Amino acid sequence: MRSPIAALVAAAGALVAGCSAPASMPPGPTGCPAVVDGPLPEWARTGFSPPDQDVTYVEGERGDIVAVLFGYPLEVAATGAGSGEKILWVGRVVDDAPADLVVRGRSGQATMNTVIRGGPGPSSIDVPVAGCWTMNLTWGSHRDVVRLAFGPATEESVTPG
Repeated sequence: MRSPIAALVAAAGALVAGCSAPASMPPGPTGCPAVVDGPLPEWARTGFSPPDQDVTYVEGERGDIVAVLFGYPLEVAATGAGSGEKILWVGRVVDDAPADLVVRGRSGQATMNTVIRGGPGPSSIDVPVAGCWTMNLTWGSHRDVVRLAFGPATEESVTPG
């Protein structure tokens, strides 16, 4: 029997397989690492088919989590809470008893906090301002830091109301 997390990762992998990232990634704000457009680390490939497909992602500083980006470049949420960027968090180690993934982000004086129930998995991340966001991640006894560049909302991302 497959775990609920494995099922979510498999479903997200199927979604990502249908998406294509741009060949050249624009540089992010100072302090943000380059976004990778290539195969995920071997430990993060479960559920992706083919497992060595090119995926757009950023790896955590400790190497214990990756943020798979469903769209790039990332943008500030244009229409309010819940309309943010879709990110699949894949943890290297997930405990037998899943613990929520707590995301605490900061860019300059701006902050954001969110909780992904059940641990690393699919999420929607809303940030209030453009910039290089430092995301401090904790799940169970695990910790890592991911830096993500968010640009301003574009006209294409604003839904007419």
